Amino acid sequence: MCVVQPDVVVICDKDQIDANGKYTGTPTLVVEVLSPATRSKDLIRKLELYRACGVMEYWIVDPMKEQAAVYVLADGEIADNTYYSNGKDLYVESERFQGLRVSMRDLFAEF
Repeated sequence: MCVVQPDVVVICDKDQIDANGKYTGTPTLVVEVLSPATRSKDLIRKLELYRACGVMEYWIVDPMKEQAAVYVLADGEIADNTYYSNGKDLYVESERFQGLRVSMRDLFAEF
């Protein structure tokens, strides 16, 4: 069973929301923001869980290092990954959602 509570999810299959408003499907895109308390869980266990459960794209945002990683997941495997760094890259870009990009400046503005 794949039950976790990510920081941000993108749900494309609204028919998987039950009458009580509970989502029972698999999100297409998941974003986790690392913290010292959840760092290894998000980097290792959740990546493996999302890969196994059919999530298509997983973003890991590291506010301490001002970096982000985008993992493309397909057929239970990591198909591709791209790393972004504030100061070097202007945007973090989705591989699955054409045109979806987040400004690095905005992403790390509060940190």
